[in-house]
Amino acid sequence: MWVVLALLSAVLSAIYYLSAQNIKLDVNTFMVYRGWIVALLLLPLLAFNPVIFSNAFYIMAICQGLIAAVVDYAVFGINKKYGSETVSSIMPLSVIIVFVLWCFIDVGLLKRYWQNPWQSGAIFMACAGAVLALNRYHQVAFTRQALYKLLPLLLLTSAFTVLSKMVMNQTTSTPFWGALWQSFIIAAVVATVHMVIYCKKKLPLKNLVLAHKLLKGLVFVYMIGFLSMKSLALYYAQNPAYVAVLAYTSMFWVMLLSRGVKAFKFNNSDEQAAAKWKILFLISVLVLILATK
Repeated sequence: MWVVLALLSAVLSAIYYLSAQNIKLDVNTFMVYRGWIVALLLLPLLAFNPVIFSNAFYIMAICQGLIAAVVDYAVFGINKKYGSETVSSIMPLSVIIVFVLWCFIDVGLLKRYWQNPWQSGAIFMACAGAVLALNRYHQVAFTRQALYKLLPLLLLTSAFTVLSKMVMNQTTSTPFWGALWQSFIIAAVVATVHMVIYCKKKLPLKNLVLAHKLLKGLVFVYMIGFLSMKSLALYYAQNPAYVAVLAYTSMFWVMLLSRGVKAFKFNNSDEQAAAKWKILFLISVLVLILATK
């Protein structure tokens, strides 16, 4: 179940990524919209299903929203300084951090790993292979300084994924509505933070309600889809690191949706060099899926 949901989330993430590139909203408006529009689109649906969860559910979801808001601005700043390829080559390390963190949180799972060494070895090697492939795919030699600068972002991203799994574990009987409520709370918190920043910059509020911009903002429907599917995948997966690995398949869907069959043609030496890392990643994903059955 988690495999299907995680792959569906990756597809929707790819569609969202390609659509967001085409709407050409300014950064400040984009930041506000990615919170408010998601929250407003979800509100009518959730109003008819006022499911009440534990206090822990709401507290952890709010923490996720705060983390997401911080990560948003951190990524923009770090991308400018070190380049998106450097960031993309380092961030997959969060998979290993998530894997280890969850073993400390779910001691029962750690015992099952210990009792099934061959299966757990295959799972860990699959995760490590995926991280290695994603790291080498971009063919960027990142510096120790870049790694140190990105370490807080790595930890925050890992904490977000772990918290997401913990939040979903609170929704034992209603995971679908739990995923939607989680998305709503995160979006509302992100929207509030970005709105405060928008106002502090003294930017005109009327720009946020222009009809053509609001219509472009409907692209965030895809964000609701991939976030909800990812949350459901986390609910069913034993370790959130599994879902984190499959989330990176979105880059293949982006290539496939934007380039078609040309995505599988390697016309120059750089593409040929990267091809082996693509193959290693896909093999690692396949091994992970088979080993977790």
